[in-house]
This record gives sequence, C-alpha cells and structure tokens, in this order.
Amino acid sequence: MKLFAGLPKSSLFILGNETAERFSYYGMRAILTLYMISIIQLPEHVAKSYYHLFMSANYLFPILGAIIADRFLGRFKTIVVFSIIYCFGNFALAFFQGSFVGMIVGLTLIAIGSGGIKPCVSAFLGDQFKTDEPSLKTKAFNFFYFSINFGSFFSSLLIPLVKEFYGYTVAFAIPGVLMIIATILIMSGRKYYTVHQPNRDEKGVFFPILKYAFTTRKDGETFFTKAYEKFPKESVDGVISVLNVLKIYAIIIVFWSMFDQKGSSWIIQAKAMDLNFLGINLLPEMMPALNPIMVMILIPIMVGIVYPIFKWSPLQKIGIGIFVGGLAFVFVGIIEEFLARGIQINVMWQIIPYLTLTLAEVFVSITGLEFAYTQAPKNMKSIVTSFWLLTTFFGNMLAAIISGFNIFEGAMFFYFFGFLAIALTLPYCFLARGYKLRNF
Repeated sequence: MKLFAGLPKSSLFILGNETAERFSYYGMRAILTLYMISIIQLPEHVAKSYYHLFMSANYLFPILGAIIADRFLGRFKTIVVFSIIYCFGNFALAFFQGSFVGMIVGLTLIAIGSGGIKPCVSAFLGDQFKTDEPSLKTKAFNFFYFSINFGSFFSSLLIPLVKEFYGYTVAFAIPGVLMIIATILIMSGRKYYTVHQPNRDEKGVFFPILKYAFTTRKDGETFFTKAYEKFPKESVDGVISVLNVLKIYAIIIVFWSMFDQKGSSWIIQAKAMDLNFLGINLLPEMMPALNPIMVMILIPIMVGIVYPIFKWSPLQKIGIGIFVGGLAFVFVGIIEEFLARGIQINVMWQIIPYLTLTLAEVFVSITGLEFAYTQAPKNMKSIVTSFWLLTTFFGNMLAAIISGFNIFEGAMFFYFFGFLAIALTLPYCFLARGYKLRNF
C-alpha cells in the first residue's frame, strides 16, 4: 500500500500489535469506572481514585520494563514476556466478576503487563529505522499514534455495548482475546526485526553512571567530573541529556492529571447529562470514543497543514498543548455549573471539551513520544521513554489524591486542574527556552 510506502515490514507487525493491544486496554478501561460504582459498589469519588491509581500503576511499571529490556532481555523478549502477564490480567478481571479482590488482582497484572511493554514498543519501533531516516521515523511514529487511537475508538464504542447486552464477564473477556492476538502479532514478525542486544556492560547504562557521579563527587568539581574519567564521554553526555529532559517533564505532569479523567470524572459527568441524541440513547462510557476519532482527524490536519505553516519546535508544541488542555477543563467545569443548577443539558455539549483536550493531546503526547526517543543515546532510549511515561504516573497520582480526599466538589474540581495547567504554562516557557535539543 502506498500509505505505508518506505516503512520496513518489521514496523507493520509492531503497528498491528499496538492496534490490538490498545483495543484491549481501552476497551477494558472504558467500562472500568462504572463497573466499580455499579458492581463493586464503591462511592463515586473512591471509584475515581482507584481508577487513577490503576492508571498510575500502568505508568510506574515502565521503569521495570525499561531496566529489563536495556540490561537483560532486550526490547523484543521483554515485550513478549510482559504481554503474557497482561493476558492473564484480562482474564482474571473477566472471570472474577463482582469480586473486589479479583478486580485488584486483574488490574495489578494488567498494570504490570501494560506498564512493562510501554517503554519498549515505541522504542522498538524506532529501532527499525536508521539514523539517516528521520522523515520515515516521524511517519512511523504518526502511524503508531494513529494505531493507538484506531484501536481505542472501536473498543470504546463496542465494549460498552457488549457490556449492555452480554454483561461484564464477556465485556472484559474480549479485551483478553485481543491481547492474545497482539502477542501473536509481535511474535510473528520476529525474522524481520532489527533487534539490539541488551547492554550488560555497566558502563553503558543510565543508573550506574548517575550513582557513580553522586558517590564520587568532590567539592570544587562538577557533578560528572569523575564519571567522565571512568565512563565513555558519549554515555555521560547521554545521562546529562536525560536529566535535562526531566526538567521539561516535571511540568507535563499536570497535563496527564487532566487527560485521563475522560475515563473517570468526565464519564460520571456524562451519566448525569441528557444521553438522548437524535432519538438514540447513548451510554456514558461511549463518550471517550470521541477522543480517538478526533485524534485520527486532527493528526493529518496538524501534520499536513498546521505544522508546516507555523514550524513550531517540539517544545513549543508541548507548551501550547498544556495551555489548551487547561482550557478544556475550564469548559467541562462550566458544564458542571449547569448540572449543579439542575439544568440537564445534552451530553453532546461535551464535544467542546473533548475537542479541546484532544487538540492538546496531539500537541503534547505525539510530540513528547518522539521527543523522548530522540533525546538519549541508543542504550538509554527505553529509560528516557519510561521517564516520559512516568509523567503520566505522577499526573494520575495527583488526580487520585484530589479525587480520593474529595478536596474539591462540583465545578471547582475541574477548575482546579484547568487553572493549574494554564498557570504552569509560564514557568514551562522559561524552562523550554533554556533547553538545547539533541538528536541521538
């Protein structure tokens, strides 16, 4: 197909794997919040908190996956091992329906599996390209993000319907089947892959260099003086580059504290709205399907038209995205004001914040994924990618804490996140101006 012209065959197996895995993940996630409320019978604010704790766990385990991939198994074998764990989690969730313990076990296994493969799949895709193929790599990463949203869109529509007609057991089992397909797909392309072997030499990895620099530093010396004497210059430069990236990542945390609420607080809000549209009774869990279809529409518009005109740098795109994401939560807060006054407006009004948040996602998430990969040497790419995913961990922890302690109620809950993001745009701009882009 001309659409995939120039892309290596190996990348197509990875893209297929990502589509199936994302169908599995988002399908399960679409029905999770209301499952906890209606079947497990948790209070709404507690269900939101558990949802974001689960989301956080999904983005904590990437550190484990990255270390195993970079030091022991390599990216391909790590993906296969954690995918199998992932499958067990899906079926535990399906077959222990109504059990709080069964839910915790299933979600824990899913978090380990999903988290373990996260830093590896995107980095493994990048491995399939040579350093002199930046345009093909960019094209592949855009297809990668498109595949995420393709799987997400259909699962967000279909799995809630399956739940309505066949119950939660079948609705949770189907994502398990898709995860098995994802595992088979990634294994099927083995003979085509460019596979980098894990680096077992301690001199070539991130944490040993950082540890050595910290323990040997003397007064009057720069932090990495001793490290330069023991380790290759390229490796120490890579560690410094990764640490500089973390300064940027710190502010991106607020974006992720907002983004994943479309699966929790936004669904709960939709449940309180008029769900009848053109004579069709929608399910509140279906509303997040707006996000992936909007992404698939916006990506070609932004990549093909907007970016070539404005020529924003990656860091400028991320800054714009944080600000726009804040606006989305101001809009959803306004909707909550109407509901608090007893005005049951139609759920289609959520299109405005969904469109705004999705635009922010295109600015932040796609750009950040590629940015993370380019800012570290080859033997630290999984680590820097896992640090990128950790911004989502901390963002969801923030959302879990605010939800769990019920600090803000009603519209103020949404305004807190919205105005926080808008306010943090200013310090982000100062950090971004002082950052020097690298291309490893």
